[in-house]
Amino acid sequence: MFLDSLGAALVYGCVVALLSIGFTLGHVSSDFPHLGLVQYSVVGAYIGYTVAEFFGLSPYLGLPIAFLGGGVNAAFYLIVVATLQRRGTKDVMLSISTLAGSFVMVALVAIYAFWVREATGAFSMAFILEDAYAPIASLIVLVASALALRRLLSGTRLGAAGRGSAENSELAMVCGVNPFRIQVFSWFVAGGLASMSGLLYTLQFVGDPYLWTALFTVTFAASFLGGIDSALWAPMGALITVSAQYAAETALTAWGGRARGALLMADSSTLPLPHPLPRAGWPRRCPGEEKEHEVVPCCEAVSAANISASSDVGQFHVEEGRSLSYL
Repeated sequence: MFLDSLGAALVYGCVVALLSIGFTLGHVSSDFPHLGLVQYSVVGAYIGYTVAEFFGLSPYLGLPIAFLGGGVNAAFYLIVVATLQRRGTKDVMLSISTLAGSFVMVALVAIYAFWVREATGAFSMAFILEDAYAPIASLIVLVASALALRRLLSGTRLGAAGRGSAENSELAMVCGVNPFRIQVFSWFVAGGLASMSGLLYTLQFVGDPYLWTALFTVTFAASFLGGIDSALWAPMGALITVSAQYAAETALTAWGGRARGALLMADSSTLPLPHPLPRAGWPRRCPGEEKEHEVVPCCEAVSAANISASSDVGQFHVEEGRSLSYL
C-alpha cells in the first residue's frame, strides 16, 4: 500500500512538473498566462490510448507522437492568439481566449472517445494504461525533458534568441531576432510537454476527457511556487506542492470519516488517488481477481454490465469498465 502510494505520488509529481515547465515557458515567451495549457494533457492521454488500443503497442511508443501534439498548441497560437495580438487585444482577453480554445479541444477529444466507444465497443471514456514501471519512466521523461530544455535555453543560439526576445522583444528585433517564430516554437514545446504529461498520467491514474481537472489548480500552484518566470525551477515547485498535497491527504485520511469533508473544504478533491481508493463511478481493479481469460466480479464498483464485454487487442487486454493493462 505504501509503495503504491509512493509510486502514484511520483508519477503525479512528474506530471505536474512537466505541466509547470510548459506553463512557465509559455508565460515567459508570451508574457501572459496560458490558462488552457493543462487541457492539452488530454491529447497525449488519448494518443497513448490509441497506440495501445488499436495498434497493440506499448504506450511509451506514443510519447514522441504526444510531444508532436504540441503542434496543436502552436497552431492555436498562429490562428487565434497571433490574430488577437495584431488587433491589440489585452493580455487578460488573450488568457481567456486560450481557456476557451482549450474547452473546444477537450470537447473534440470527448467526441473522439465517444465515437471509439460506439464504433468499436472499446471502453474509451475511462481507462488506465497500467504499467508497473510508470514511476521510473515518468522520472526519466521529466529529467530528460528538463536537461534538454536547459541545454536548449543556455547552450544554443535559439535559446539565446528566446531569452533576448523575452527580455526585450523590440531590441531583439533590432538584432535580427524574429520574436514571432520564437513564440511559436515556445508554444509548440509547451504543448508537447503538456501532451506527454497526459500520457504519463494515464499510466497510473484513470484517463478520460476531463482528466485535466485533476491537474489544473495544482499546476498553477507549482508554477507560481517555483517562479513564474523560471521554467527550470518549476519541478522544484511541483515537488513541494505535490508533497504537501499527499502529506495532507495522508493526515486527513487518518482521521477517518472526517477526511472527506476536510478534503472538500481544502479543495483537494482533484488529487488523484492510487488504485485502492478510486473515485466514485470510475473503474476499479481488485488485486487477485483477474485470471487469464476470466474476470470474477466481486468489486461493488464493477457492475455486471461493465464486465460483460471484453476484447483482446494485441498484447493488451481491454475490459469494459476496467483497466487496460499488459497480459
